[in-house]
Amino acid sequence: MTVCPICTAGEASKDRTLYDDRFAHPGAWTLLACAACGHRWLDLHLGPEAIAQLYADHYPRTAGAPAPPHRASAAAWVPPEVRVLDIGCGTGDALVHHRARGCTVRGVEADVHAVELARARGLAIDHGAFDPAAHVPESYDVVTLDQVVEHFTDPVTALRGIHTVLRPGGTVILATPNAASAVARVAGDRWIHWHAPYHLHFFTRASLAHAAERAGLAVVDVRTITQPDWLSYQWIHALTRPRPGARSRLWDPAARDPRIRALRALRFLGGERLVSHLLDRLGRGDNFVARLRK
Repeated sequence: MTVCPICTAGEASKDRTLYDDRFAHPGAWTLLACAACGHRWLDLHLGPEAIAQLYADHYPRTAGAPAPPHRASAAAWVPPEVRVLDIGCGTGDALVHHRARGCTVRGVEADVHAVELARARGLAIDHGAFDPAAHVPESYDVVTLDQVVEHFTDPVTALRGIHTVLRPGGTVILATPNAASAVARVAGDRWIHWHAPYHLHFFTRASLAHAAERAGLAVVDVRTITQPDWLSYQWIHALTRPRPGARSRLWDPAARDPRIRALRALRFLGGERLVSHLLDRLGRGDNFVARLRK
């Protein structure tokens, strides 16, 4: 019997088979689904070294220009002048934003290339997986996970570790794809956020609540807030999804595909904003933003 890693119910079954339809990492992986809480997870077990290698070899990163974060990101909900730990900080865009607002900042990142770019900005970044033992207990006001919790092999253990480094009353702010979204149901295998093998866990409201409770955290708020741009990427991704073993030209910055360029130009018609707003009002948007409190 396969047990759900989030709610521990033994009612899991095979949902579908996925492959890397962005960066062409070789292989195919089984997605399992829990009948009790709706959680889905990839039947893939990687150690810290394998995860670091996966991102270093197959996940391209660039440093963007610092800009105020969108409301769909965890960073947008961090108050000024607090002590922040950003787990999965990438090249440090959010940390630069927080630092400019008087925050004391530190990051954790598995991708060595992203770490180098972040450190070049003068940021304190730990390379590797999040290790609570590397941090002073109860030393952070806010811990952010911006499109990160879905990458953890064991989200509950990670949240328990975060609990130990949060001060009493401190907050975890996380953004993660909504596996029960309307777009996920319509897109099926072509849902942009399956993103195998990088995304390992896919949450619902119920599974987020179970994960928080098991980690000793209280759910303050869970809502869907979706960037319209991602709905644009979704339908372009669905129309141009490559066969297994081929790299997507949508996600290749060096590609000069006229079909992709034409489809991207249609994004300016603006329908994605209206649809995203409607789905979020109904709680069926593609992206959760959740606040959990110690």
